[in-house]
Amino acid sequence: KSLVSLFSSIPYTNYTKNDLNLYKGFYASIIFTYVSSLGFRVIGEDVTNKGKGEALKQIKERDYAQKYLNKSKEIYLVGIEFSSEEKNIVNFEWEELGMSC
Repeated sequence: KSLVSLFSSIPYTNYTKNDLNLYKGFYASIIFTYVSSLGFRVIGEDVTNKGKGEALKQIKERDYAQKYLNKSKEIYLVGIEFSSEEKNIVNFEWEELGMSC
């Protein structure tokens, strides 16, 4: 709810006379900054030998968390989908993998 509210509060005029809403990096940067400011370590658009993630399904199917399993930390998978038309989050899913070795 906090993230949806955050995007809802961005003035419409920020999107006029430009294509800002078409750039995934705009949305990703806001999420990255917001979650990082809460004190969480964030790995945005993580890249592995299998590509990069866009949503929770892809993150799980391609096993992006595999390279973090030896870190002895809790691992959470988070998939956030944005709509350039709605200029907001349209799907948010997360899953706790638990503690790695």
